[in-house]
Amino acid sequence: MSYYGHIVNSFPTRMQIGCYPEIFYPLYSLVPINRKLSVNKKTQIVIEGFPRSANTFAVLAFEQAQSQPVSIAHHMHVPAQVIRAAHWQIPTLVLIRQPQDAVASYVLRKPELSVRAALQCYIRFYKTVSRYQGSYVVATFEEIISQISNVVIRVNEHFRTEFTAATPTGDDLDSIFKQTEIMAKKNGMNELGFSRPSLQKENRKKDLIEIIKSPKYDELLGEAKAIYSNFLI
Repeated sequence: MSYYGHIVNSFPTRMQIGCYPEIFYPLYSLVPINRKLSVNKKTQIVIEGFPRSANTFAVLAFEQAQSQPVSIAHHMHVPAQVIRAAHWQIPTLVLIRQPQDAVASYVLRKPELSVRAALQCYIRFYKTVSRYQGSYVVATFEEIISQISNVVIRVNEHFRTEFTAATPTGDDLDSIFKQTEIMAKKNGMNELGFSRPSLQKENRKKDLIEIIKSPKYDELLGEAKAIYSNFLI
């Protein structure tokens, strides 16, 4: 069972269903952990993005900075979270990473997922979410990792919230990486599934990125890159 749990094992099927809140939530709420991570009327902030886009780091760093518990909807990795939050006017942070990096990292973690399917899921996620532009703040992978305090400030300005903004350093940063590794091990992942960088993972990732950049995926990668660029405007 993954961190967010599942009903349908296929990530592409999950992503397809996840574009329709009215279908997704009745089905996936059958798993208790999904109910905990899903948007509800008491949710104070939604933090969502395609897998391997600093989702876990963002949630842990955000939680660590707050002086009291905050109800966060996260780690479902489907547009339904953003759509529901938009309808209910809940503050939302959408995370995005360069497609070749996000896809390579996710296929590395989920080798049963093909590069083509992962690129298609990336495109589906952000094309669907883009229809709700203005109802969320966007942050890149790099911003989350290096300056999440600036991201939280943007969230506060956009939604008139008062979340504490802080960028973890030193022991706080190390604590976050340790928590992500504990979660990865709990879900049966090896070192390649950890969020913390490693030489082995980076070498494997470089090989995958070369495959993703091959002519075979030109059209899909081009569309994904265009979507990424549009999100940064």
